[in-house]
Amino acid sequence: TFISYIENGKLPFSVRMEYFDQRNMTFEAFIQEIERAVSDDKDIHILNFSVSIAHDNFNLGGGHFSLVADFDPNTQEITIADTNPKKYTRFWKCPAERMYKACVDKDSSSTRSRGMIIVRKNDNSQQ
Repeated sequence: TFISYIENGKLPFSVRMEYFDQRNMTFEAFIQEIERAVSDDKDIHILNFSVSIAHDNFNLGGGHFSLVADFDPNTQEITIADTNPKKYTRFWKCPAERMYKACVDKDSSSTRSRGMIIVRKNDNSQQ
């Protein structure tokens, strides 16, 4: 797994998984994580979400992983840097509330909510 790769390789990163079926992952906590994602250059936030909910198109299906690129607190829109730009375009916007619902959606293969992976570059003192 990704976490094992980081740990076994003694790479200067930490990895944290946030499943959205945990009580502490409220919409407000989600917004705080998104704001941190775009303000801290040491963090990379990778969202795992339901494609049909995020794109508001139930002809699309399945889960997907993509990066948080930006957030506009005035419009409450998240800009996504997509990992499959040929299918979904390189960058697209999604209302934060809809993306939260797309991350809360249960993954049919694991019966858990989706969520996010947070990769953080460690300070030099932690290497």
